[in-house]
Amino acid sequence: MFEFQNGSVRIARAFRIDVFIHWTWGLIVLWMLMTPWAQFTKPIWNLAVILGLFAIVTLHEFGHSLAAISVGGKPGNIVLWPFGGIAFTNAPNRPGANLWVVAAGPLVNVILYPLFYAAYHYAAHAAAAGSPSISSDEVIFLLLMFEINKLLLLFNILPSYPLDGGQILRSLLWFVVGEAKSLRMAAALGMVGAVGIGLWFLIRWHSIYMLFLCLFLLQAAWSAYQVAGMMPNSRPMRRRQKSARNAHDLAACPNCGNSPPRGAFHTCGSCQASFDVFAGRGRCPQCGADFTESPITCPSCNFTAPLRAWFGETAANN
Repeated sequence: MFEFQNGSVRIARAFRIDVFIHWTWGLIVLWMLMTPWAQFTKPIWNLAVILGLFAIVTLHEFGHSLAAISVGGKPGNIVLWPFGGIAFTNAPNRPGANLWVVAAGPLVNVILYPLFYAAYHYAAHAAAAGSPSISSDEVIFLLLMFEINKLLLLFNILPSYPLDGGQILRSLLWFVVGEAKSLRMAAALGMVGAVGIGLWFLIRWHSIYMLFLCLFLLQAAWSAYQVAGMMPNSRPMRRRQKSARNAHDLAACPNCGNSPPRGAFHTCGSCQASFDVFAGRGRCPQCGADFTESPITCPSCNFTAPLRAWFGETAANN
């Protein structure tokens, strides 16, 4: 049975990880079919290139997810969309664990690199020798898989947050300057990098797709920079004092234990007032609407749980 979630449909499940594909992937498929990457003798190979790209991105994201599980994290979903893939991981909130999870994705591409290289050269030599079992289409396909994997690897390891290279840099900085400052520094560099990469692709290659991708990266880096400003600079308190100044001081992520961000970032669906959802334990100060069951995502570890769980409360019995 297909399962739909936020415009995506589940297409596979492995290692307790669900793989979703966003409907906008259809636009990429249509674009690639209309603008073939090579002169194949049979059009079916254009579809094979699309499926190959899909497989490489999926394996890359599984690298992130399985690495998170290996350090004690919880399996999350993988979502594939036109700008690549996203692995929602709940890894322990430590710089070492974070570094391993982030680096595991590009490591998959590193492993694939010699495999595609060897397969292409074997096929090319066999075709040149007149082997009837290897067609020119197969040689071109393997060459494209090698080049696509190489380009994805090189692009992903650019030190521009939120690309994997930028997140690796952030994890290394985390060891030295702490969690919040490392995110702020990496995000600032990411914004500069997104602008530079976008302009380079636009001027050099006239690529509108890459321009939109870099705009997305710029927005993501800016969001991370804002989150860094809300993160506490001190180590998270595992035990909360009973004499806390307000309910906000009693809240902690049920997964990593970090304090939630402070500020009026929640909008009431009833009266449209903006308020700090933690300060009032989920109650809107204007109309009294209850948001204790609203899902809250931790900016530190991306774990999502109902607001009540942030206060150590379980669901009420029916």
